[in-house]
Amino acid sequence: MPPAAKIVHQTRGRLRLRIAEKRKDLPYFLELYEQLRQTPGVDEVTMNPVTGSVLLRFDAERSGRVIGTLADSPLIALPSQYSATSSKQEQGGGPGRIERFLASEGTSPTDPRTIVFLIMLGVSIRQLLKGQV
Repeated sequence: MPPAAKIVHQTRGRLRLRIAEKRKDLPYFLELYEQLRQTPGVDEVTMNPVTGSVLLRFDAERSGRVIGTLADSPLIALPSQYSATSSKQEQGGGPGRIERFLASEGTSPTDPRTIVFLIMLGVSIRQLLKGQV
């Protein structure tokens, strides 16, 4: 069974993986590097075997294909939530990303203004307790 890889960060055209159980395994990372370098759409592969980190830069239009190739790789086991079908939806930044997160975490829609209010309320209470008002 291939080692479990965790997607630490994903943006349009960039993906960071962490393969904790293969830290400091240089032969494994060399083999993985060669495989990822030959993946169509991948522009750059950067690895740090000491930390078990892999950084991929790729053509944003091919992100579904790149993650699909990773999911099919015999060297990496991605979590099921990062299958090729779910990766077609880009994880862009900004309000859309926050709304997608909130929609996936709860059963009822949460107004982003409510969350901002609660954050500001918490910061205000902290400042009051520190006597910096």
